[in-house]
Amino acid sequence: MRLLPLAILLSTVVINSTALGAEPKITIKDFYGTYVGVGATRSRGIAERDRSATLEIAPADDGFRIAWSTTIDKGSKNNKRTHAQRLTFRTSGRPGRWRAVESGDPFDKGFISWARLRGRTLFVYVFAVDPDSGELTAAIWRRTLTSKGLTVRYDRIRDARRVRGAFAWTRRKK
Repeated sequence: MRLLPLAILLSTVVINSTALGAEPKITIKDFYGTYVGVGATRSRGIAERDRSATLEIAPADDGFRIAWSTTIDKGSKNNKRTHAQRLTFRTSGRPGRWRAVESGDPFDKGFISWARLRGRTLFVYVFAVDPDSGELTAAIWRRTLTSKGLTVRYDRIRDARRVRGAFAWTRRKK
């Protein structure tokens, strides 16, 4: 008799999640595409100028590639600055986790990078060690799927202090 309430509860949960259209499992393939948008940064608590953002996530060998750039327009034709990066990830052998092929020795001007997928968010981590001071710098990107594109949150942490943050809103190009 004690099992009857538990059975009723479990069947109610299963029926409700099916009836409500439980969200399908997101895979890295759902992120593939080109995205464009705008963003803003915050450094030392001060909001900085807006920037344009472009991002592409595409299949590559046994994983995927991310290429992204941001352009800061300082108001004149000759006063634009673009920062671009690219990383390629291969499977780690564990579901939802990939290793960057560009990873190297963080004590020799290299970095360690990996990606993981949790829910609708693709996390990318890059850890580096400053060759002079030995300080750890961590960069973390959170790219979250929305109905129209991606939201991107970026944090840079240096020796346990958040020194820069950015947020971008992008739309998937058709």
